[in-house]
Amino acid sequence: MQAKTQKGYSESFILVLSAVALFFILSSCCPVVSDKPLSQPLKIDTDLEGVWKLESENQEIVYLHISALNEKFAAVSVEHRDDGKLDIIKTMFFLTRIKLGLYMNIHTNELPKEELGTIDGWMFLQIKFFNKDRFAMAHLNDQPIIDAVRNGELSGILTQRDTRVNCVALTDSSENMRNYIETHGDSLFIDPTVWNRVH
Repeated sequence: MQAKTQKGYSESFILVLSAVALFFILSSCCPVVSDKPLSQPLKIDTDLEGVWKLESENQEIVYLHISALNEKFAAVSVEHRDDGKLDIIKTMFFLTRIKLGLYMNIHTNELPKEELGTIDGWMFLQIKFFNKDRFAMAHLNDQPIIDAVRNGELSGILTQRDTRVNCVALTDSSENMRNYIETHGDSLFIDPTVWNRVH
């Protein structure tokens, strides 16, 4: 497995994953993407269906509506803005189970192009249930993935600006990525948002 480095991409990138009602900022980098999902879509029984509300210290009002459609899920996020308007975005995703963990596979084609630009690939989020009425959603920390590509644990392309890597595109097999996540687990995922069931 070899790491490739090439120059390009803008210096800063703000990713608004409002399609699944997850909002976070990656300063001076773009999200980790893969040219393959973690698995093929499979029907997985989960408590994820329903209507959820973001647990927020900043009084943001965001609802996430999730419905199962065979082996995939439809998600609609609704953010109630301070100006009284609604931001509504729809997306599709499917889940991969690795041991006892659930991981969301979302393709960038499902997300707003004005936010992602030319970035193309699969993004992975971790889902962890506290109980059937409360769960956390976290995104990949790019630094351990960069390190894994550099040391040959994972195959991928590192896009560099100046002396800093600011984009990671994984090219490894689904099996190798699952094995890597299984080995390193929670340490790979950061900045969880917490959701409480409305109904």
